[in-house]
Amino acid sequence: MLGRARDLLRRPHVIGYTARTDRYGGTRLVGHPAEIDLYALARFVEDPSVTADRVTSEFVSAHYGAAARRFVTRAFRNAFDIVTSSLYTLGTNVANHSRLDYDAYSSSYARHVSGKWIEPPVAHVKHGVNRDLHYWRDVVDRIAPPAVKEPKGAQWGEVPWVRDSGWIHPGERMDQATLRMVLTEKRWGVAKARESLRAIEDGRRVLRPLGIARADQHVSGTGREEPGQLAGARVAPRHRHAEDQVRVDLAQAEQPEAAVLGHAEGGVRGPGYQRLGRRGQQLRGHLRGVHAD
Repeated sequence: MLGRARDLLRRPHVIGYTARTDRYGGTRLVGHPAEIDLYALARFVEDPSVTADRVTSEFVSAHYGAAARRFVTRAFRNAFDIVTSSLYTLGTNVANHSRLDYDAYSSSYARHVSGKWIEPPVAHVKHGVNRDLHYWRDVVDRIAPPAVKEPKGAQWGEVPWVRDSGWIHPGERMDQATLRMVLTEKRWGVAKARESLRAIEDGRRVLRPLGIARADQHVSGTGREEPGQLAGARVAPRHRHAEDQVRVDLAQAEQPEAAVLGHAEGGVRGPGYQRLGRRGQQLRGHLRGVHAD
């Protein structure tokens, strides 16, 4: 967040920023852990030299109490890794506004694919996978539902070169190798989520009473599934939209994935920035200009 702000807000043609805080009435940032993103933007405007560690320390102290800072900070530090291994799959966003309803959201496979803006469209995927993957050939073509890959199944008109290049093929293309990478990534994400859960549990005794409830809400269901629930995922005949397609049997494998964050938009409700004193009043002034639609 701060790195991008330093890059973009210092460009000569940029005069400011707008931050979407909600879109559908149930995806709000304010009052949830992701509110730290707004706080980071506001602190950057106030002090361009501010560090991520400083932002996290201030935000966590204000919402959870200074005594709990070292525990909650440990949990927050895993947030980026958890999100990019659960709401993303093999380097590309596959969630519907932080909800894990993959197949139903066609934008994940065309409009919102990061490879749309990158040349060449290749990403190095970590998360235990540690491979360079082509966004379209190696990822979208393999994980997208067959119906989405139909000419009118997604916003393919926005990326005509993708189909013209032969990177997308009709039908179910999931294979065993891709499935193994997906499961590797999701296991990795579950492990990170468990680390955050342990951090909250370690600090339970020093969390403010209200902070305990907030922390429990933030991590409820996160990473509690046993490793065995990921076992048995396989490719088999007949699934999704056509009887003659191959099938990915993920009835069990999907559970831990969804449990990484539970509902990513849900979480800890905070009292705002009042505990930051004069700085909090200044920051609220910055945030009055934040756009929400």
